[in-house]
Amino acid sequence: MELYVDRNIARRWQKELGTNATGVKIFSPFITSSTAHSVTRQLRDGSLEVHTDFRAELFANGASSLTTLSKLMDEGHALFHVDQLHAKVIIVSRQFASVGSQNLTNGGTRNKEASVVFTEASVVSDIEKFIQPWLEQRSPITPEMVADMKALLPEIAENYRKAQTAAAEADKRVAELHALREAKERFERQQEEVRRLELLRSALHRAPTSNSVAFGKVRDVTNTYSIRPTTSLVVDRGYDLTSWHINGSNIKLNERTRYLCINEDNGKIGWARVVRTRITFIAPKLVLGTVQINGRHCKLHLEADWSRRPWLGRRAKVEIRTLTDQKICTVSIGFSTQGIAVLKISAASKVAKSRDAVNQWMEWVNDNNAIFAESVLRHFTSPFLYKGRLYGNKADVFFGPIGRQFVLRAVTIKGQPVIAARSLK
Repeated sequence: MELYVDRNIARRWQKELGTNATGVKIFSPFITSSTAHSVTRQLRDGSLEVHTDFRAELFANGASSLTTLSKLMDEGHALFHVDQLHAKVIIVSRQFASVGSQNLTNGGTRNKEASVVFTEASVVSDIEKFIQPWLEQRSPITPEMVADMKALLPEIAENYRKAQTAAAEADKRVAELHALREAKERFERQQEEVRRLELLRSALHRAPTSNSVAFGKVRDVTNTYSIRPTTSLVVDRGYDLTSWHINGSNIKLNERTRYLCINEDNGKIGWARVVRTRITFIAPKLVLGTVQINGRHCKLHLEADWSRRPWLGRRAKVEIRTLTDQKICTVSIGFSTQGIAVLKISAASKVAKSRDAVNQWMEWVNDNNAIFAESVLRHFTSPFLYKGRLYGNKADVFFGPIGRQFVLRAVTIKGQPVIAARSLK
């Protein structure tokens, strides 16, 4: 067996269909001149049977050629019509068989095609047996049929060309309308993204905020626990990220604990590992154990959306799972200091529970947005410790490139301290 992929098999056909070849059968729904002639020109009269799809449509659209069929007849070869033929098979009895996608056409020599060649006599005989039903169903193509088709074809071909032109115009118009819709949807998404980012910034300014700010810069820092420098957001001398004063109260952050961090430039949220002088690791994910939402027990996986253009200003996804950690559904959310907005609810691609149970969860979230948002928000804002203390991305992934300067402040969301950072441009 030999495989021809993106290789023109016509030369192999020419070799196999030499002057001594007998019992040759060609099955090709489309046949055009130069390729068919180059493959069959060495064959003697009566040694070839050509099977094709003899229909006006194929001649009108140029897929097949009446002139080529006439030449094959003039050379003494027998032609047959096989209804609904789509296979491309060439057989030299008991010696050679090719089965594949390439037709006896010029286009077939240029397209991405694949064919398999067999030369084992037993395999070739098996293929001959497989196509025997086609031979029983075939009908001869006569010179009179070709002449009749030639007489009728000009008007059909002209109508077909007009239809092709109209179809091409329709395709073009559909593509234009589709592009316009996509552009409109893209613009509306961008507007929604901008609107939600402005809502977040506005909400941050209205939230209880620290009396003072801290200034810092993204830079490489050498650490005792790492051979290579670590990229961190380092505050300038004299500032302390763990000590803030908000509304008359001193707020003390625990070192090496994770606090929600918001990048005001782009709306990104993440869970930052905060120490007195810097933020190094910001995690995009938080996996919670068993939680209870309005009497329903489940597990929650929280994942921030750090994509460059988040869908409709989405800031995170909340994945609801069974207690055995199988996915139920995903809730896309917008985020601000005022709370969480449910944007979309999607069922898991592979439903873990019964469809009814999944639908119940989705319907409940859809009907109880406020309760769901309130229940989930506290999990976003509550400080915690990761088991993997250094888990997360380096500061440049969240804040931006080395050298970028930031002003940082603390705000409270539902009584919990959150770090907000805005670049100095």
